[in-house]
Order: sequence, then structure tokens, then C-alpha cells
Amino acid sequence: MSRAGVLVAALGFMLACGGSSPSTTSPSSAPPGSGSLSISADRTQLLLGESARLRALVAYDNGWVVDASAGTTWSTSDETVCDVSPDGVVSVRNEGRATITGTWKSLSASIALTAANGIRGRVLDFGTNASVPGVVVQFTGGAQEARATTDASGVYLMSMPSIGSFTVWMDGRHAGMARVTGSTYRGDLLVDTGTCISRYGTLVDARTLQPVAGATVSVAGVTTTSGQDGWYRIDLGCPSEGTIGFNTTFLYVTHPNYAPSSQVVGRGVQGVSRLDLHLEQR
Repeated sequence: MSRAGVLVAALGFMLACGGSSPSTTSPSSAPPGSGSLSISADRTQLLLGESARLRALVAYDNGWVVDASAGTTWSTSDETVCDVSPDGVVSVRNEGRATITGTWKSLSASIALTAANGIRGRVLDFGTNASVPGVVVQFTGGAQEARATTDASGVYLMSMPSIGSFTVWMDGRHAGMARVTGSTYRGDLLVDTGTCISRYGTLVDARTLQPVAGATVSVAGVTTTSGQDGWYRIDLGCPSEGTIGFNTTFLYVTHPNYAPSSQVVGRGVQGVSRLDLHLEQR
């Protein structure tokens, strides 16, 4: 599964655009005649603080397609929500709605933008690593509840609950525990209906809520190290290849700058589930 920073958790943003990239030619070699302008982006969902690059294409009646990105003038309807640079890079500032308009010669087109404080993540199949569309993802903690359904790319976006610990459900089945930690959160989830066993999640500093990299994580004799975004994943096979006794099994986390801690995984650690942890500084 990708370690790129989803998330993977998390502030979310949706950019309404799409379509595949056709073969293009340069504006200087384009044929005369009428054409229509369309705008796409390299990403359809963004976290606050991230950016997306826009692309402007002109489709002519005879089938020619011209990449007019370099010559397009950009504007935004609300600079408090997002701004756009002269070279077509959109940056999100705050929650809200805005429209980005691109103008090339006498042609223009727009994209509607929605910036929201939320959780964004991707649901992947444990065995195939393929995106899983149509999964209902639910975060429940105390009186709070947030839910969303994954799109065709397996991505979900939901309103951001308060920082804290939440039980994760997928299609009504328990899928682990997540500690939402604001902008450091990575919301990726794994789903599996077979006999596979895995534990994965993020490690963060309990005081600063920043990711903890380089922590050693082990369970049932299998060990890994958390990445720069605090992400770890331990796979115990399908079925388990690790040594799991009949007694309670622990997940251990150690780090030079943090006090050793352990989290009860529970008797019978079957299943693929998320387990986020906070670590205390020494």
C-alpha cells in the first residue's frame, strides 16, 4: 500500500474535474477553426496546505487537442478560500467554495472548488492493494460520528471530528481504532474478508501530535519501523505466519526519545485492523 502521505487523516479538499489526458499538440501548430476549452487537475482531492496544478486543453472540431496551459490566464472567485498562481497552481487557504476560471484567447472554462475541514483517506484491498469503491467508512467516538462512502477511486472524504480516539467501521464491521490528530492524520484503511492478519496505523507524539518516525513496532515476532509520516504496517500472513499463542498478544513500540509502551492487541488477533498510538516523550 502506498506510504505517501492520504490521510491519513486529516484536512480534505475536493476539486471537481476529471477525464483522461488525450494526446496534445502545441498551440503554434493548432489548426484554425472553432474549439472548446476544458480544465483538469493533477489531483481531485487535496488537504489544506496542499496544492494542485491545473491544465488547460483546447479541443478543435477536427479532433485536434492543444495544450494551452502555458498561455492561460487564471483567476479565483474567492481568494480567502484559495489562490492560483500565473502558472496554474492552486493553493488552498481556508474552508469554503470558490471557482477557478481559465481564459485562453477568446475561450474560457471554470472549475468549482470546495475546501473543507475533514478526513480524507483511501480504502485498499489487503490482498490485491486495489482501491475499493462503495465502502461505507464510519468514525465513532463518544457522541461524535462521521461517515462517508468511497468513490470510484476508493477515496473517502468526511467532515473532521474533534481530535481524539475513534472506533473505525467499514460497512458496519469493526475495522480498528484511529486517533485523529489534525493535520498529521493519515486516513488510509485496509479491508479484507479472508484469513489475513495485519496491524497498521500511525504513531504520533502525545504532546505535539506530530508523527513519530523511526519507532520500532513489533507483534508476534514480526518487526517494522515507522516512516516519516509515522506510518507502520505489520503483515502476519494469510493465514498468520507469525507466532501467536493462545494468550493475549501485545504490540510493542520502542523509540530512543520515547518511553517504551505497549498496546494490547487481544486474544485471537485475526483480521486486518488499524491501530493508531500516541507515544509519551521521555
